[in-house]
Amino acid sequence: MIRILLIGRQAAAWSERLERRAGDDFEFDTARLPAAGLRQFEATPPDALVVIDSASTKRAATLIAAVRERPLGQLIPVIAIAPPPGEAEHAEVDAWLSPNAPVERLVDALEECLGVEFGQADSPRDSSDSNGGPWREKTPARDAPKSFWGDKTPAKQAPEPLKSTNEMPQYFIEEIDDEPFDQPRRLDRSSIFSSPSRRGQERPSEQARVDQEAVERKLKAVRHEDYYAILEIRRGAEGTVVREAFHRLYRRFDPREMDFEVAHRMEDEIGEIRDALEDAWAVLGDPTLRQAYLEHTTRR
Repeated sequence: MIRILLIGRQAAAWSERLERRAGDDFEFDTARLPAAGLRQFEATPPDALVVIDSASTKRAATLIAAVRERPLGQLIPVIAIAPPPGEAEHAEVDAWLSPNAPVERLVDALEECLGVEFGQADSPRDSSDSNGGPWREKTPARDAPKSFWGDKTPAKQAPEPLKSTNEMPQYFIEEIDDEPFDQPRRLDRSSIFSSPSRRGQERPSEQARVDQEAVERKLKAVRHEDYYAILEIRRGAEGTVVREAFHRLYRRFDPREMDFEVAHRMEDEIGEIRDALEDAWAVLGDPTLRQAYLEHTTRR
């Protein structure tokens, strides 16, 4: 079995395209965030790695540098799918593809790096295959005894439940904390009439609603792609400082905590802000990725 690991926000989509063209000897794993991808890389080493970031060459290069620092990372093929790189970034990978490249280009690169053939380039997997397709249970032969058939007719699979766009990936929640974000607040008799000393301890979302102007300012900041600026902390900060900053801002820009009209009108912008906060936490919250990010951004 040949295992290929894909890391990036578009990893699932690329993996699905590859699965349609690959033979049964291939297995594809995906990770949405860099830190989760590195943990998976170390827990179950793949035969090849694909790093995907359609928006930023810098982020892709930072993750690749962190992979190459590991002993196994120097041995396996690494393919990047990101905007055009410089000479230094291109030298670190076996192939660098444009985000708009067809999946056939990735198939060719993997075949060349691994020295194998995908096997089904001209016949992608299809759920309407006469034998039920590779994903369905095979039915017995026509001349099999009736007892073998029993009640084995494959039932139609129910559609997967829709996932809320406001939910965080399960592995990401586990990475941040073992407890849910919104803990029930216990009633404290002394807090019924709040004193001046306690008012400053309220959550930011309870102090003031985030208005449209605040969303626009934050959106402008996150597009600079400086992770420390995104989390509003000093460069080089780590540990608890990074963790608390992420919690604070992620709650502040939670659509459920915002004015309904603003949250509805600026749904895409708020989603982009929260994605950027997740990226910043995933990199700065991981010591290896944080060090690689600092070194890479300092060189540039």
